[in-house]
Amino acid sequence: MNLLAIETSTSESSVAMEFEGKLYTRSLSSVNKAQQKAEEKAQRNPKFNRRRTDQPGAEDPEDDGLDALGLVQSVLEDANIPLNALDAIIFSQGPGSFVGTHLAEGAVQGLAYIANVPVINLSSLQILAQTAHRQHGWSRLCIALDAKMHAVYHAVYELSEGIMVLKGAETALIPSACKCPKGKGVAIGNAWKIYDLPVSKGFKLFEADIYPDAQDMLILAQKKLETSRGGPANMAVPSYLRGTDLWKKTRRRE
Repeated sequence: MNLLAIETSTSESSVAMEFEGKLYTRSLSSVNKAQQKAEEKAQRNPKFNRRRTDQPGAEDPEDDGLDALGLVQSVLEDANIPLNALDAIIFSQGPGSFVGTHLAEGAVQGLAYIANVPVINLSSLQILAQTAHRQHGWSRLCIALDAKMHAVYHAVYELSEGIMVLKGAETALIPSACKCPKGKGVAIGNAWKIYDLPVSKGFKLFEADIYPDAQDMLILAQKKLETSRGGPANMAVPSYLRGTDLWKKTRRRE
C-alpha cells in the first residue's frame, strides 16, 4: 500500500512515505526549525538580528503543523505524485507535545479529507519502541517519558514477529510509581534521568535520547491494516493518557 506517516509528538518532527515499494523520508529537529525560521526572517529583512538557536525558546512550537505540511509536500515532490495517490495517512496521536500533536491532528484531518483516504492512529510510545528496536535491536523496553507537571508516560513493549507489542497498558503516572517488570530489558526515555528513577534489576538504562521516527510507523500501520481499514479523517485525534484526577494525586503523594 501507498502510505504517508506524520510524527510530531516530540521536538523532532518527521514524515515518511512508502510509494510503490520505495521509501521517502524527511525530518526536522527543533534546532533546524529555529535556524530555518531565522534564515527566512533574515532574507525578508537584512537587518534582522538572529537569535541563537541553541537557546531555550528558540523554536516556535506553534509552527509545528506548518512544518509537518512542508515535510509532506517535500516527500510528495520527491516521489512526483499527487496527494490522492495515497491509500492511507498515518497519525502519531501521542502522548507527547500538546501543541505539536494538536497541529498535526488538523494537518492529518485536512490531508485525509482532501485525498479521501482513511486515517490510521498509532501511539507515539509504540512508534518510539519500534524505532528503538530498528536502531538498536532491542526486543524488550520499559519506556518512561516526562509528561511535565511531575508526571510520567509509562509503557512496556516487547517484540513479537517483528513488531513491538504493548504489554499491559500505557499509563500516566506520578514518577515514584514508574517501575519496570521482572526480567531483562532496556529502559529508555528522559524521565528516568529527570526524576532520578531507579531501574529494576535486569534492565539496563539507555541514557541517550531516542525519538519516534515516522518511517517506523509504516510497518506498524501495515500490521494494523491486516485487521482494520482505518477510519474517517475526523478519527485523527490525540491521546493524552491523563486521568482526570492525576494531578490531584500528584500533589497529595509527592
